[in-house]
Amino acid sequence: MKIKMLMRKSTFLALIFQLLIVGYVQSQNANQDKLSISGNVVDENNLPLPYVNVYVKGTPTGTMTNDDGEFSIMVAKGKTISFSYVGYVVQDVVVNDASQLTVALEPDSDELAEVIVTALGIKKEKKAIGYSVDAISSEEINSTGEPNVLLNLSAKAPGVQVTGSANGVDGSPRVLIRGVTSLSSDNQPLYVLDGLPLLSNRSLSESLFTSSSGASDLGNPLSDINPNDIENISILKGASATALYGARGANGVIMITTKKGKSGQKGWGANISSSTTFQSALILPEPQLNYGQGFDGEFSYVDGNGAGVNESNTNLWGPAYNGQEISQWDPNTGGAVVKPWLPYGANNLKNFFETGHTIQQNLSLTHVTETSNARLSLGHQDIKGITPNTGLERITGSFNSSFQIGEKLNLNFVATGSTMNSDNRTSYGGGGALWQTLFIPTNIDIRDLRNYKDEFGNKVSFYENGPNPYWDLYENVNPVTRTRFSFNVGLDYAVNDWISLQGNVFQDTNTTEYERIVAKHLYNNGGYQEGLDLNKEVNADFRLNINRDLFRDLNLNLMVGAATRHEESNRKYAATDGGLLVRGIYNLGNSAKPAIVNNSKTEKEVNSVFSSLELNYKSYAFLTVTGRNDWSSTLPKDDWSFFYPSVSSSFIFTDALNIKSNFLNYGKLRGSWAKVGNDTQPYALDRFITRSTSSFNGQPVMGIDNVIPATTLIPEESTSFEVGGELYLIDSRVKLDVAYYKNESSNQLIRVENAWERGARFAFINAGTITNKGIEVKLELTPITTKDFRWDVNMNWSQNRGAVSGFPEDLVDFKHIAAWYGPEIRATNGKPYGHIVGFEYFRDTQDALANVPNMASDFENFGYTAENNIYGTGKILTRNGFPMHNQWRGTRDLEESAPLDWSGGIRNSFNYKNFNLNFLFDFRYGGKVISTTYQFMSLNGLNPDSAGINANGVAVRDNVTDGGGFIFDGIDVETGQPNTTAISTQDLYSNFNYPTSDLMRDATNIKLRELSIGYRLDNKVTHKLGLSDVNISLIGRNLWLIKNNLDGIDTETANMGSLNNGSGFEYGSLPNTRSIGMNLSVSF
Repeated sequence: MKIKMLMRKSTFLALIFQLLIVGYVQSQNANQDKLSISGNVVDENNLPLPYVNVYVKGTPTGTMTNDDGEFSIMVAKGKTISFSYVGYVVQDVVVNDASQLTVALEPDSDELAEVIVTALGIKKEKKAIGYSVDAISSEEINSTGEPNVLLNLSAKAPGVQVTGSANGVDGSPRVLIRGVTSLSSDNQPLYVLDGLPLLSNRSLSESLFTSSSGASDLGNPLSDINPNDIENISILKGASATALYGARGANGVIMITTKKGKSGQKGWGANISSSTTFQSALILPEPQLNYGQGFDGEFSYVDGNGAGVNESNTNLWGPAYNGQEISQWDPNTGGAVVKPWLPYGANNLKNFFETGHTIQQNLSLTHVTETSNARLSLGHQDIKGITPNTGLERITGSFNSSFQIGEKLNLNFVATGSTMNSDNRTSYGGGGALWQTLFIPTNIDIRDLRNYKDEFGNKVSFYENGPNPYWDLYENVNPVTRTRFSFNVGLDYAVNDWISLQGNVFQDTNTTEYERIVAKHLYNNGGYQEGLDLNKEVNADFRLNINRDLFRDLNLNLMVGAATRHEESNRKYAATDGGLLVRGIYNLGNSAKPAIVNNSKTEKEVNSVFSSLELNYKSYAFLTVTGRNDWSSTLPKDDWSFFYPSVSSSFIFTDALNIKSNFLNYGKLRGSWAKVGNDTQPYALDRFITRSTSSFNGQPVMGIDNVIPATTLIPEESTSFEVGGELYLIDSRVKLDVAYYKNESSNQLIRVENAWERGARFAFINAGTITNKGIEVKLELTPITTKDFRWDVNMNWSQNRGAVSGFPEDLVDFKHIAAWYGPEIRATNGKPYGHIVGFEYFRDTQDALANVPNMASDFENFGYTAENNIYGTGKILTRNGFPMHNQWRGTRDLEESAPLDWSGGIRNSFNYKNFNLNFLFDFRYGGKVISTTYQFMSLNGLNPDSAGINANGVAVRDNVTDGGGFIFDGIDVETGQPNTTAISTQDLYSNFNYPTSDLMRDATNIKLRELSIGYRLDNKVTHKLGLSDVNISLIGRNLWLIKNNLDGIDTETANMGSLNNGSGFEYGSLPNTRSIGMNLSVSF
């Protein structure tokens, strides 16, 4: 047996040896037929072009020019050498007897012309577009290692407002384009990935997991896109830009184009990138450190079960910190210990929030031939939040390819997939980490609560069943797993040189599994909830494209198509009832009572036809007309068809007038008009039977929902008008783009209260119009450019004014968007959208003592009525020393506006040889925010204002009889004279329901949003290492909060429920984060 094996091995080795000899001989013969070709490559100015790709067609042989544009290659006679370089026309040279070549490459006018991806993925030259479009490059998107694509759009495009989530890691940012247009939708734009419309955010926003311990944002599917895969983003803002998307484009469209292999780099290529950033809280509230736990200045701990004095009170209305000996909670024994009364927890918030991290790795492979282009990418993200026990892991993959099949057929295939797993999604609001830490008095070091449970598994706190944020974060958790897979397949067939056919099939599937675990302990029976959201959308379209010169100077570009879309959502939900039977087992079978189970399924279908016609006269006058008709299954049959027309035009007057000037290089005027619409959600026409969470005699209770079906609804409509212009000056070193728009969104679909005698509490109607007007300005400058140095500045500024009108007389206002102890955001006739109403102080009408009458106790007898609208002009009216406000009468007379006055960004880029420096400032000016966190801190004695010195130089918390307390600068309503009555500071703050005006702050916010300092390794070094490019950079985000008017809270986080139009309200929002780190990218 061994001999046979040796013989077989010998035979095999002999065969390999013979093959090697044959191969060597053939290679020698082949080399004898090859010529050594050397030469140089130059540009249109006869200057050397370094790193031009040089390869022999049909073979793997290739090289690259050096720094001086020189090359050398072995080529067989008769073969073709191809020279390619980004921005230049590929040139082919057939090898003859010449051994020395000089190749001059010409600029590719199509490559250099700025091409924008518009609706339905149609690529157009910017000069042909008659509306405002913003393009953001991959370098801008990946500049600071932020994993959320949407947050990377902040301050980079005028008219686009991006607000971060109040929920921390992987929350759902809110993107608003040119203001709010709908009262019934979330106003989020449509996101399109390589032609694939992504699933709407709406289905997930409705799944916000709410409980008594707050709400958890399950995230936005767009966050599953790997930023390293993005080539560029186009933002379509006006109705003319989005009309081809029909109802889905009513709030704007964000077009995302992913990377492919670079056409100028044939063969294989690879890139490895890695970034690591560390996050910390940007800003935190600072409680007063003069007084500790207790009430009425008293505190003493005995057993944490009520035997002491105010020992179970978390307020900071206790004794002053003077180092006196007081009995306190002992974290070592859980009993009492007498020790100095000091603020041991002075840094509780800083000690509680941790240093987070974001680690991202990405590998991409590309392969490019003359007939194919493919890119495969794999990504991994490890994200740890600044809140203990929060974070996630995400794995992404994508494949983008195109294949030329024969001379006329082209196949495109794109697929993306991701999986995200989080053991605990953070909560915000009353159950959020920030809110819970504020319950820990400063006489207790929060780090003493890290051992959050005892040997019996019960919660540890400084009194029986007291708060412990560590328990909440480790025992009451929100695990979430989300998987997403999407693909699109497209075929392009060129019938001839002016007719082509195109067909596409798209599918996006998103599955979210979520749980809510509430631990069972001595004072809580616990609970368990689980849910599953499965959302799928399938799109298909077919298009006929005609591009032909009608006359010598007039070109026609016509597209006609049809599409169908099917949406399906399946939702399952189950929860324990009555708590858990056995501690630590989180299963529906462990429910004390029969589990509550619910499931729902919704479907929606939209069929469409569409067309676009573009006329091009001499490449300086363009006219585009589009039309789309949708038939939606969610509307009544008589009104389920709606048509969206648009018309746009652009005129390059510098070309038309043959203006050739070193000062004025390019000038364009543009204008557009369009009408788009919006339908409603599935089954708004139907009435449902629902099961109540309660029971009767042990039997489930069923009932009809309390909303009358919307059987007469018609689609919302938005009519948009836009004009603008572009100028390029001084050798294109100054580029100016200005736009003015007006948008009217009518037939709003709203839910209103209904008389019970009509059989339901609510009904859907069409009513109201939102009008938005605005100005957008972009300015690009290149102040300095030399051989080794370049300075670029990109600035943008925008202002939007939105107003509400058209409500019927019996519906003066609508939409209590958000409310907490009084303040509300409403849509009101004649007012801006985002109209804040709330309680205000009663004030003297004259603000002059001589004109104030000697008032009796009933101040209304002296003209102080809401109907006279006299508040806000004089001093505050007081009674018994306390300020008076109209919350006592239930009227809301304060009126302010939440939306910003204007916003903008300034980006500077400096490049010196191989070094680069980039930084971005984000400006948000005006508007109002309301902070309930500030209100909570005031009520509970944490507010530093409650622990200061009064006008008498006495501590405000001292007894009034000793000169302490506070005297309001106002008018005594009883006497008409200046108020002289001092009141207890504790009584003022803890018993006083704050007027909205005291909770409101100017929302102006200015940040150093991004900073990066990078170095690109010299090409001579990289090529010696066998690499094509190496970049390393130091990166940072939110490094400097320059302007902020809310102490300890970033006004940007005032976004209560980032998808429900609650912008302007802050409620236990997690702090924004500062990020610092490093990025490395290596290309082969």
